[in-house]
This record gives sequence, structure tokens and C-alpha cells, in this order.
Amino acid sequence: MVEFRPAVCPRCGGNIQIPTHIDKAICTYCGATFFVGIKKEEFEREKYFRDEKSRYLNSLKWERENKMQNINKKKILPRIVLLFGVLVLLFGVIVVFTCFAPTTEAYSLGPLIICAAITFSVGIIFVAIGISQLSKLKKQWIKTSSEVDEKIKKLEKELIGV
Repeated sequence: MVEFRPAVCPRCGGNIQIPTHIDKAICTYCGATFFVGIKKEEFEREKYFRDEKSRYLNSLKWERENKMQNINKKKILPRIVLLFGVLVLLFGVIVVFTCFAPTTEAYSLGPLIICAAITFSVGIIFVAIGISQLSKLKKQWIKTSSEVDEKIKKLEKELIGV
């Protein structure tokens, strides 16, 4: 239920009832706009600060979006490294199957086994590097997101309260 308070129009002197949560009123008799309970300067100052906070809020949202896009761009190289590692591991599997092929000569088994071992090692190294870089970027994403989101939530609460 809305509560009302009495007000007197400064232009025509008309008595009107306005809701208690409103600071700016319009006279129902003459149409004049006037401020109730606060001076116009105070109202304008509060409006100015509210607008400034809104601009700052928008800049924070833009900053968050920009940081997230930069982090997403940084994910490309670790994904390529990870994919390369997986492909090298698959190549190692092919080399191993070649070792056990019936047409493989005994004298060529040594180099093939060494090649397979090196291939597996390189593949595992690339996969490990790719995974570690992606996990670092994920931590950075979470940290950046939570820091900026905290600022945004705080500012939104202030704007609602003002």
C-alpha cells in the first residue's frame, strides 16, 4: 500500500497528496513541477552522482567483457599445443603398430621402438604443457571475473539504494 504525504504547490498554493517515496512532484492544479522534502540543488547533485555511478558501472561491465575476450584469445595457443600433443601421441601409436607388423624386419625394430618412445615422450610433454596453460588461463578467468563481478554487484546495490 502506498503512503501519501501532503504538499503545497509553490506556484498556485494548491494542496496535493504525493507518495512518500517521491521527491519531485507535479501540481495537479497548475502543472508546475517542484521538489518536495529536498532542495532542487540536492536533487540535482544526487542525480549527478547516480549518473556517474551508472557510467562507472557500464565501464566496469565493458572492462570485464574486454578482459574475458583477451583471456579467450590467449586460449588458442594452448589448445593448438594440446592438439599437437594428441596428434604426436597418435603418431606414436601408429609407429608401435608398425613395429608389430608381420612385414617388419628384425633389424629395423630397434630404431622403430626408439622412434615410438621419443614420439610418446614428445606427445606427453606437449599435452602436459597445453593442459597446464589452459588451467592457468581458467584460474585467471575465474579471478578476473570474480573481482570485477564483486565491484559490479557492490555498485548495483549502491545504485538501487540511492
